[in-house]
Amino acid sequence: MPASEILLKIHTDTKEEEREIIEQFLKRLQYSPTSLVTSECPDYEIEIDSKLIGVEITKYYSDFTRKGSMRQKKLSEWKKFVDELKKRLSAVEPAYDYLYGVIHFHNDQVNYRELLNDNYFNEIVKVIKSAKLNRGEQKTEKVSHDKFPILSNYIDSISLCDKYPEKKYLWWDSCLQSGEILQNETAIQEIVDKKEKSSKKYKNNYIQKWLIIYAGGLSLHDMFIFEMQNTLRQGEISLMQLDSKERELILNLKSDYFTHIFIWDKFTERIFQLYPYTKKILDFGERKIWINHLPLKE
Repeated sequence: MPASEILLKIHTDTKEEEREIIEQFLKRLQYSPTSLVTSECPDYEIEIDSKLIGVEITKYYSDFTRKGSMRQKKLSEWKKFVDELKKRLSAVEPAYDYLYGVIHFHNDQVNYRELLNDNYFNEIVKVIKSAKLNRGEQKTEKVSHDKFPILSNYIDSISLCDKYPEKKYLWWDSCLQSGEILQNETAIQEIVDKKEKSSKKYKNNYIQKWLIIYAGGLSLHDMFIFEMQNTLRQGEISLMQLDSKERELILNLKSDYFTHIFIWDKFTERIFQLYPYTKKILDFGERKIWINHLPLKE
């Protein structure tokens, strides 16, 4: 779910939403559970190949509905802008209906409507064309002054993702992210630590105990997918890009309760296992699932 899903439907923290997350997670891993039962400690009990697994789910995206009237006004202005942007892009190229973009402005003092003026809009189209996206791909295009002299006054870069066959997603302004976003070097560890504190009351009669971190709104782009220098690898598989502090934390990630910790970045459709060791499991952009990396295949 891209961040702009908030413009289409306000989600609450419901069991129905959690169930959809676990069902879609299992579907992507090509698992067909014989049972999926709602629990409390942890959230779900699932049975796969006669193996009973406890699953705890936590979501990593901010609640934009709790930031007051100024934030709501900003969202309203953005919604009007991206509705019109989507219509105009569709008129240029029907394939742009499947395009989801995140605009990274220099700051949050932007008149959105001005970007619909022909000069600005035409350069947005040029940015899209320069990306040359294939089905399922995602890229970030730098908006440099030499190539995009008008747009570069406001915009640093635009992240693009082909969401085929979905057409509903609206574009997003990265400045709209909540101030509650955790710092890069502590985000994953803080999430795990919080769940570990609650794990004392969890059941223990499971073959495996999973923690699924669902990055559904702002996605892991805000944590470590883009603009980091170090690449964590397993063999010849590039897993994710990390700064040095993140790399050290993830390589030393510990859990007293969970046997497996996963991150599902919904924006890029990638699933990584971070514990007991790091590996990539699913990459929709590469249309790959690493069967021998699945937790129940070990």
